[in-house]
Amino acid sequence: MQNVIIDGFNFAFIGAYIGYKDESDAEEVKVSKTLNVLDGMLNRLDVRFPSAHMYACWDSPGGTVFRKQLDESYKANRPEKKLINFEVISTIRELFKSRGILDFSIAATEGDDAVFALCKALKEKHPVCENIVVTRDRDMLQVVQAGYARGVYEPVKKDFIEVPDYPVTVFKALVGDRSDNILGVRGIGEAKAKKLIANQIKQGKLDLNEEQLEQYEKCLKMVDATKQPRCNENIEAARRFLEKTN
Repeated sequence: MQNVIIDGFNFAFIGAYIGYKDESDAEEVKVSKTLNVLDGMLNRLDVRFPSAHMYACWDSPGGTVFRKQLDESYKANRPEKKLINFEVISTIRELFKSRGILDFSIAATEGDDAVFALCKALKEKHPVCENIVVTRDRDMLQVVQAGYARGVYEPVKKDFIEVPDYPVTVFKALVGDRSDNILGVRGIGEAKAKKLIANQIKQGKLDLNEEQLEQYEKCLKMVDATKQPRCNENIEAARRFLEKTN
């Protein structure tokens, strides 16, 4: 059994980035172009994963509140905010539904957290199932490292993202993530982060001073889906969803 779990908003932005390129187009033309791009991308997923059950996970209002409380600049000035409004997302979701893709969201929860919860619930329900996450977001590699998915499929490059030999959440917490405006730990770049993680594996702790440790722990809460305060509730919501739809 194979399941394809699409990060809906991430997937939609790819289509909108292409569909909205010509600023001289009327809004309805931009939306139409976006839908055509997304329809083609979904066709390619059908070919690549022909027998899979498909799900799309979406952000819901208030989903970023927890992380914005940690850092008010979280996801500020992201380009997709200028492209996709609620009405366009609703239209895109209808496209997905019309193709038989099951629609999943959790109240006050980001799409990434919904993906994590659904993958875990699917793995619990069908331990031998193969979950494939579709997104460009490398943060979702944590689902693979947690054992809830086989891989993360990048829909533009049309291939799986390589899974590193270090925990992606720890790495992201140390170096930050520009796409989400997460700064990481001051003074730590990729090379130093990998060295710190290697030492952590040997010593059982990260070699950080008090200030750095505080920065790290805050960032880890922002990038690690298991640190979401409602993580267990989200997984239970995914279980209830599967009981109704499977």
